[in-house]
Amino acid sequence: MNLTPAGVFEKILQMNREGGLMAPLNALGVTAQTCHETGWYRHTGGDDNFNLGGIKCSDNWLDGRIPWSTRQCRSLKTQEFVNGKFGDYRLAFRWHDRLETYLKDHARLIALFYPVSRDNADCSWGYVAGVHGKWATGPSYFQSVGQMVIRLAPELVGADWMAKLRNSFAEAERRGVLSPNQRSFLRSRLA
Repeated sequence: MNLTPAGVFEKILQMNREGGLMAPLNALGVTAQTCHETGWYRHTGGDDNFNLGGIKCSDNWLDGRIPWSTRQCRSLKTQEFVNGKFGDYRLAFRWHDRLETYLKDHARLIALFYPVSRDNADCSWGYVAGVHGKWATGPSYFQSVGQMVIRLAPELVGADWMAKLRNSFAEAERRGVLSPNQRSFLRSRLA
């Protein structure tokens, strides 16, 4: 597996265009999230696993109720933020056979359980605000993924990347989806 942020970004755009996802995904937000979750695509939940978001195993994954399920999971050591502190755990994670399978699964979860992210497929900061505190519960998840958005934006969205991020910030503010801490973080990074 040889994933890059540009390759993941382009695949998301393609699957959005082709209607291959249950809900459109914000390409920059998801690429930043998956790059952050995997340490630049080095840690994907086991050999040849395309689980780029640390999606946990579930009964509907194992029994095939999710149509694209591989019906396989991997037990791995992980660090989770539970009850206000980080701890080490051994948990089962879904095994995705390819990037497209992962993105279908990611989009399904967004469509079903992350309404703010789902409703902000056109707004990177709105998308990231929607997964903070739910996808991952660490207190600095928004800031960590936000830093990755800023780091990846020049390569992925082009020369006017800063203007696009500022416009996304203005839109997220207009929509009222940012917490005071998120607004403060973005103001300090996009000034």
